[in-house]
Amino acid sequence: MRRACWIALLCFCALALPATAAQVTIERSLGSEGDDLFLHGPMSVQAAGDGTWYLLNSGECQVMHVDGEWELLNTFGRCGQGPGEFENPRGMVLFQEELWVFEMARITVFGLDGEYRRTLVPGLQYSAPAVLDGKLAAVMGVGDQSAAFLNEDGTVASPFGTSCPTDFFESFKTCRNQQILPHDEGLCLLLNPLSGRVFLVSQDGEVVWDRELVPTRDTSRISESDDGETVTMSVTFLTGLGGRDPQGRYWFTLASDDEDAPTTLRVTDGNLKSVAPDVVMPEGIAGFEVFFTPDGRLGLVSTGESVIHLCRVDFAP
Repeated sequence: MRRACWIALLCFCALALPATAAQVTIERSLGSEGDDLFLHGPMSVQAAGDGTWYLLNSGECQVMHVDGEWELLNTFGRCGQGPGEFENPRGMVLFQEELWVFEMARITVFGLDGEYRRTLVPGLQYSAPAVLDGKLAAVMGVGDQSAAFLNEDGTVASPFGTSCPTDFFESFKTCRNQQILPHDEGLCLLLNPLSGRVFLVSQDGEVVWDRELVPTRDTSRISESDDGETVTMSVTFLTGLGGRDPQGRYWFTLASDDEDAPTTLRVTDGNLKSVAPDVVMPEGIAGFEVFFTPDGRLGLVSTGESVIHLCRVDFAP
C-alpha cells in the first residue's frame, strides 16, 4: 500500500512539473554600443506583412521602419503638436495598412510609407492599442469597462473588460496600465502590471476569470503638498508587458525589487499555468516589453536603456 502511494505521488509530481526548459540566447542587441541602429526610448514594435518592422522611437518622437535584417529604411514623425508631430507617445499599432501612434490625448495616423494622414482627438487618453479580430482596440482606463473597440475617428465603439474605480489614483493602478493580449478561448487577456493579475475577457466583453500571475503587493502611493498644489504619485510595477509566441504560449517579464537584476521571463499557457521554468536572462540584460517574430525569435525591449535584444528560443527536455 505504501509503495502504491509513493508511485501515485511520483506520477502526480511528474505531471505537475514543466516538461521542458526554455533557453534564451541573445543574437543581437539593437541600439547597443557598436550597433548601427540608434534607439532612444524604443517601444511598440510592429511586424508588417512584407517582412519589415516598425518601431516607435519614443525619445525622438519618431517611427523607425527597418527591413527584415533590422537595417534602417526610413524614419518619420517629429516632436511637436502640429500635423505629423507627436509628444509623449503611449503606443503604436499597425491597423488597416496604416500606423496609429497614440499620445496622451491624440492619435496621429501615418501611411506605411511615412506619409502623414490625419490627427484624431477622441476626447479620451488611450494606451496599449491592439488589433483583435481585425478591429482596433485600446485601453481607456475609465468608466464601467476599462478597454474598448474604437471607431475610425478614434471614439469608443464598444467597451469591454474590467470595471474601473472612480478615484483617479485607484483607476490608474487597476485600469490605465493594462495590456491587451489575444486569446483563443475568449476575446483577449488583460494584463495589469501593477497588480500582477491577468483577466480573461469573453467574446461578449465580460471578465470570465481573474488570476494571479505574481503575488500582489501594493506599495504604490500618492501624496499632496500642504498647499494642495503639488501631487506626487509613486507606482510599483510587478510585471512588464507580455507577448504571445507563434505556438500560443505567453511570455511575461517579471519585475524585481533589485533594479539592477536581470529580467526574468515566465512562460505560460492560456490559463497562466507555467509550461517551463522561469528564464533568468544574463546579468545586465533588462527588458519591459516582449514581442515575437513569425519564426519564433523573441524580442526584449528595454525602453529605459534604449536597447532591443533579439533572441533565439530553444526548448529542451
